[in-house]
Amino acid sequence: MNERTSHRSGRARVVLVVLAALAAGFALGRAFHGPASPTNASADGGETLYTCGMHPNVLQKEPGECPLCHMKLTPVAPGGASSASPIETAATRRVRYWIDAASEPPFVANAPGKSPAGRDLVPVHSEELATGDVVTIDPRVQQNMGLRTSEVLRGALVATRRIAGVLVEPEPNHVDVVLRVPGFVETVYADREGAHVVRGAPLFELASPELSVAIEELVAARKAIERPNAGASAASLYGLARRKLAYIGLPDAEIDRLAALERAPATVPIRSPIDGHVTAKDVKQGARIEAGARVYELSSNQTMWIDLAVAAGELPGLAIGERIVVRVDGLPGRTFAGTLDFLHPHFDMETRTARARATLDNADRTLREGMFAIAEIAIEVARDAVLVPREAVIDTGTRRIAFVVVSDGSFEPTRVELGASGDGGLVQVLAGLAPGERVVTSGQFLLDAESRIREGVKKFLASSGSEAREAPLARLEEPEAPAELVDQVLGPYLELALVLGADRPATEPFAAMPLTVAAQKLVDAARGPTKTRAQELVQRAFELVPAPIERQRELFGPLSDAMVAIVRRAPPSRAFGERVYVVHCPMAPGSWLSRDEAVRNPYYPDSMKRCGTVTGSVECARSR
Repeated sequence: MNERTSHRSGRARVVLVVLAALAAGFALGRAFHGPASPTNASADGGETLYTCGMHPNVLQKEPGECPLCHMKLTPVAPGGASSASPIETAATRRVRYWIDAASEPPFVANAPGKSPAGRDLVPVHSEELATGDVVTIDPRVQQNMGLRTSEVLRGALVATRRIAGVLVEPEPNHVDVVLRVPGFVETVYADREGAHVVRGAPLFELASPELSVAIEELVAARKAIERPNAGASAASLYGLARRKLAYIGLPDAEIDRLAALERAPATVPIRSPIDGHVTAKDVKQGARIEAGARVYELSSNQTMWIDLAVAAGELPGLAIGERIVVRVDGLPGRTFAGTLDFLHPHFDMETRTARARATLDNADRTLREGMFAIAEIAIEVARDAVLVPREAVIDTGTRRIAFVVVSDGSFEPTRVELGASGDGGLVQVLAGLAPGERVVTSGQFLLDAESRIREGVKKFLASSGSEAREAPLARLEEPEAPAELVDQVLGPYLELALVLGADRPATEPFAAMPLTVAAQKLVDAARGPTKTRAQELVQRAFELVPAPIERQRELFGPLSDAMVAIVRRAPPSRAFGERVYVVHCPMAPGSWLSRDEAVRNPYYPDSMKRCGTVTGSVECARSR
C-alpha cells in the first residue's frame, strides 16, 4: 500500500445513496408540495428557508412566490434537506435533491419531475464534499447512477485544429494580356467576364497598321529566302522579322502561320496564352487600343489556394509541410487534400490572426473562388503526456476535479491541472494524476451538484439580514474567458440579433465571417465549459456564412444558446453598458441576448416581433 492510498483510507468516508425515482416519487411529491407553515423549524432546530422546485438557486427566509417563475416556494432546511411531512418515511427522508446531471450546468430541483431538457430527474442524497474526502457509493446503486470509469493513460496527444478559410485563385495563375502595338478591335470572341478560354484560341481580332507592316516584312523575307540565289543576308532579314513579331507578342505558331501567307491579313487574332477564364475585360468592339494597355486578365483555377485565418493560439506547432484536409461548404461528403506551403510573417492587428495558405488540386474545376471552407490540421501537441477523457474532469471555474478510484465503490476527488486538449475527447493532465490510475467519467456530476447547492445555502445563511432574493449555486471567482475577446464575439452577435429582429424583414444575408473569426480567437483563450461552448459557436457561425437570410434565421437558435451560455460564465466588458439582457420566446422556443429590455424577436421575419419576455440579465465586467 503506497503512501497516497494509505492517506486516502484514513480520510473521512461519505456515503452517497441514490434512490429510484419511481419508488420515492409519490411520497416526495407530497413531502415537497404539502402545506408548510412560515414558522416551521427544521428537524435540527434551525431556521427554515424557502426555495423554488424549478429554480433551486432562489432562497428566501419567508414563504411566497418564486420571482422567476411565480411558483409557490417550498420549505428547505438550512442543512439542505427539505422539511419533512407527517407521512415522510426513513427512505424518503434521505432524498434531498433531484438532479439532471446531463445538463450543463447540472439542473437541480427540490421535487421529482423533468428537467427543461425533458429528462427525468434522478434523486440524490449526500453530505458536503471537499477535495480530499473519500466518497463511498453503495455498489447496488452504481448501475442506477450510470457510473463509468476510465484508465489514466500516457502517450502522444494529437489535436486536430479546425481553421476557417476562403478559396482564392493562385496569384501565379493570373495572366494579363497586354498589347505592344496600337490598333483597333474588330471582333471580340471572349466577350464577357467569366468566359472560359482555351490556350491558343482567339480572344479578339486586332487591326493594326504597325503590326501589318511587320507581317509584310516577314512575308517578304520568307519569299526572299525561297529564291534559288538567296544568300545569308536574306536568312538574316527573315530572322529579324520573326524576332520583331515575337517582341510584339505573337507566339511562334502564329508567326509560322503568318509567314506562309502571300500578304499580311487585315486583322490578326490575339490568342489566349492559358487554359482558364476571363477575370477582367477591358476591350470592346471598335475601340482603339494603345500600346501598353491591358485588354484582358485571365486566370486558371486548375489549382486553388485556401487562405486560412489562424488565431494566435493555433500557431504553435503549425509548420510548412503539414498535411491538411479541407471540407468545403456546399460540397458535402467531399474532402480535398493539400499541404501547408505558406505562413505569413506578419500578424493582422485588426483580426488578430495570421494568414496561412495551402494549395489544392482542382483539375475538375469543382472549387471556385470565394467559397468558404474548413481546414483540418492534425498536430502533435505533446509527445509524452498524461491523458484522461475530458468528461472525467469537473471544471467549477476556480478548480478542476477528477474522482479517482481508490477501491471498489470508493472514490477520491482530486484537484488536477490541465494542459492542452486533443482528439478523441482527451485532455493533457499536468499535475494531480498518474498513469495507471482510474478516474470516474460518468456520474461524478451528482457529487459536484450537491456540493454547489450546499455552498449556495451556506452563503445565503452567512449573509444574514440581506435583502437579496437569489443566491447562486456557484459563483465563478474568475471568468472563463477574457472580457475583451467576449466583446469581439458579442458585438457581431448583437448585430445579427438586431438584423433578424428588425420589424421589416431583411433580404440580404448577414455577413457572419467576423463572428466566425472572433469565435475562433475565443476558443484559444477560453477554458472550462466556455471553451466547449466557444467551439460550438465557431461551427454555428461558420454555418451562417454562406446561408441565405431565411436559413440564418433558422440557425440562429443553436448559435444563440451557445452565446447565452458563454456570457453567463464569461461576462463582456462595460462597453455594452451595465448589463446585457436574456430574452426568451416561448413560441419558438428560444432565447437571445439584447443590449436593452426591448423585445425584438429574431425568430420570426414579420410577425410576433414583440413575443418574448426578459428572463434574466448578465452584469458586465468592470475593467480591472
